[in-house]
Amino acid sequence: MIHIIKEAIIWCELVCSHCGSVIGFDYKDSKTISNLKEKTKGWKYCDEEGNLCPECYKKYVKLRNTK
Repeated sequence: MIHIIKEAIIWCELVCSHCGSVIGFDYKDSKTISNLKEKTKGWKYCDEEGNLCPECYKKYVKLRNTK
């Protein structure tokens, strides 16, 4: 049996701390990070909740404004 050894795969992802939505893919080159930034453009980070997708961020803002 022959074992093929390849380079390790680097996985880049962003996970919504509230709903668990994930955007991610293999790192191939510098364009990978640019692509990740583009795909997560509407995402926000807050100290209380962590990373939030656009839908969860809207809910978070609405909840904060009612307190």
